[in-house]
Amino acid sequence: MVLVIKEVAAVYQDCATRHNGLVDALEAY
Repeated sequence: MVLVIKEVAAVYQDCATRHNGLVDALEAY
């Protein structure tokens, strides 16, 4: 169960990082 939680957390973190990158890119314009 712990491994599954870690995988989900890693995917969520990756999505959050990409989302923040998109927001930064939009704000830059």
